[in-house]
Amino acid sequence: MWQSDVIQAVSGYLKGEGYAARVVRGSALTVFSFGTETFLRLASNLILTRILFPEAFGLMALVTVVLSGAAQFSDIGIRSSIVRDERGEDLSFLNTAWTLQILRGFILGAAVYLLATPAARFYEAPELEGLLQLSALVPIAQGFISTRFHSAGRRIHMGRITALALGNQLISISITIALAWWMGTVWALAIGNVVGAVLLVLGTHIFLTGEKNRLRLEGDAAKRIITFGKYIFFSTLAGYFLHHGDKLVLGKFVSLADLAIYNIGYFLAAMPLLLSGMLNERIFFPLYARRPPDEAEANRKQINKARMATTAGLMTVAALVGLVVDPLVRFLYDARYEGAGAIATLIALALMPKMLFFSYERMSLAYGHSGRFATLTIGGALLQMGFLLLGVSQFGLLGAILAPTATALVLYPLMVWINRRYRGMDPVHDILFGVIVAGLISGVLWYRWDVVAPLWGG
Repeated sequence: MWQSDVIQAVSGYLKGEGYAARVVRGSALTVFSFGTETFLRLASNLILTRILFPEAFGLMALVTVVLSGAAQFSDIGIRSSIVRDERGEDLSFLNTAWTLQILRGFILGAAVYLLATPAARFYEAPELEGLLQLSALVPIAQGFISTRFHSAGRRIHMGRITALALGNQLISISITIALAWWMGTVWALAIGNVVGAVLLVLGTHIFLTGEKNRLRLEGDAAKRIITFGKYIFFSTLAGYFLHHGDKLVLGKFVSLADLAIYNIGYFLAAMPLLLSGMLNERIFFPLYARRPPDEAEANRKQINKARMATTAGLMTVAALVGLVVDPLVRFLYDARYEGAGAIATLIALALMPKMLFFSYERMSLAYGHSGRFATLTIGGALLQMGFLLLGVSQFGLLGAILAPTATALVLYPLMVWINRRYRGMDPVHDILFGVIVAGLISGVLWYRWDVVAPLWGG
């Protein structure tokens, strides 16, 4: 009977070791992991906002901007190399990748330390200097993360990664809250970041299975990683401006308290976007690499089916966020942060067009064409920074919020041009969800116009 067939199919996906079963399990675990991580971050945010002052979160937003900038200005694609390279299971290759990762971590730490003074002067925030000098320990620690972490992603073995990430987050949050209660200053957040990085490193070496890493520099492996990663550098450099350009610009033009309110609004509204990034990195990227859509029609159908399901889920969540985030902010946060609700409502809607095309972003990278991936990412960064600067100068905060929407729509033709050769684009998906997204945005704007009207000047 059909009931037994369904049960058998579900059981196969839960227990099987086939690639399709791993993709299904990996997707489910990614969603579960993201949901739990988001809940923990929200809970900690609510507690910390009641212990600390708003300017503390503005300062940490700037610390994150500098840390992320240093990390992405030096990315050579070590994780991506392990996932897609044919030698990605070779211990000598993995040890070389680990050694390069450690060297990069020390270079990053030195860069963050040296940037501390000029960054504090630029943002006119003296306390930022010491916070960044302490935070320089974060990239140094992260350099020692075991390649077992990347290898598990290559095989889409997400169970232990999920358990490790959630356990590390829970412990780190608990330590940060305890420090904040004891110290009552922004330094508790910075120390918590360092402790979390160290705990994650220890977890990858103790909790994950696989060969132990040793320091090694093999010529061929290093050449393969660096050759592939030379374009990744430009891609992640551009990605920095895509993901942090708004805070980079607003940090100069608004107060630390206003930046904190914007950052809280963005955190709440961008949950679907962050989930799409996790799905892209952990599911679609390995799927393209192991099951290229131009190799077999079955591969293309499998990817299209996964894309349809994930986009439907993401758009549903984004629309729900737009509907409920303002009353949620008013219920959860005190009056100092209630302005985040209107900001979050608009951001949730503005990011929907970007999420519409998320599953295409790493397609060329999965084929080893990092130059094409860099072209796409750099194009997106240039467009977004242009729209951001123009928007902020003309419309203030509203211009920053709407910049990702304009970028996604203008960037789409370039995305089609780059990825058409891989037979991985799905015009039916794009047209169908384009219409659905337009309807959802219009409906939420109409229903929540009283909330967002002040940001529009209405």
